[in-house]
Amino acid sequence: MASADVALALAERLMNGSITLATVTSERVVLRHAHEWLPLRRGPVTSVTTLSITGSAKTAGADDGWEVGRFGLRRKWPYTWPADELILVTYTVGWAVVDRPAEITQALALLETWVDTKPEVALTSVKVGDESATFRAGSTSEAPPVVDSLLARWKRTDVG
Repeated sequence: MASADVALALAERLMNGSITLATVTSERVVLRHAHEWLPLRRGPVTSVTTLSITGSAKTAGADDGWEVGRFGLRRKWPYTWPADELILVTYTVGWAVVDRPAEITQALALLETWVDTKPEVALTSVKVGDESATFRAGSTSEAPPVVDSLLARWKRTDVG
């Protein structure tokens, strides 16, 4: 397996999110309590295609008062996401290679070099398409600290 694929999988593990462009279709969310944040399972969220609340379609903009956050959608004050209602969201996570933020591209380049020089790379297994590989277990904390700094903005630490 190419070191670029391993670097990508490791970076996604380090940031607990997706770098590879993907669409999440009709994710179902029901909040227990009304809240300003609507958390989504995958991220970083780069766009929202559709959103409906109990069957009523919504659009992004001033009228509906919400905006995209890294790992969810934020309602603008004074609005909140309703409790006990079915919210369906279709959204995009990650980026096309040419649209990746500079920090992500730099982190991937550094990780690829690091993977090439470290046979005991931190992943225990990785699958890309139909191809998979297993590595001796190690620690992702051994990754170069600068990679952690480059990925910090995109790490899943909270909803926004």
